[in-house]
Formats: sequence, structure tokens, C-alpha cells
Amino acid sequence: MLRNNIPRQKNGQLSAWLDGQLIGHVERIRFRNIEKVKIQRFAVYHYFGGSDYWDASPKDQRIYIDNVVISRKPIGCLVSNP
Repeated sequence: MLRNNIPRQKNGQLSAWLDGQLIGHVERIRFRNIEKVKIQRFAVYHYFGGSDYWDASPKDQRIYIDNVVISRKPIGCLVSNP
């Protein structure tokens, strides 16, 4: 969940859930100073290290991202039927 701040105020919010559990929540964020700045893009990135020995992951890693939803209103949790 990303809630943009009122321009020049620290009242933005960012939250994340994993399997229905809140795993991160940050408040008092200032993303913008003017009303004209809006959310234009959503992207999911991952980072496992760089290309040299000191910054690289010690093993190959993968990430699977599934059921990402972008909505203007809460959608609830997705439930799988066994």
C-alpha cells in the first residue's frame, strides 16, 4: 500500500503484506513537495548483489512474484482452495 503525502508534509505511508501478514509499515514519509507529482509507475525489483566477489551472492538465487494487485481500494487477501 502506498499512500502519497500531502505536498510538503510528512504524512505518506508505505505497507507490504506477504501471505496476508503485514510484513512492513512505514509512516511519516515525504514523497513529494508539489501537488503535480503523482504516482505514475509501479515496479517490483529485486537485488541479490553485484558482479564482484565482495558484493555478489554466494549462490544462485531466484525470486517468484505472484498475485500482485494494483488497486485504488483495499482488495483483501487472496485465498487458495486446496
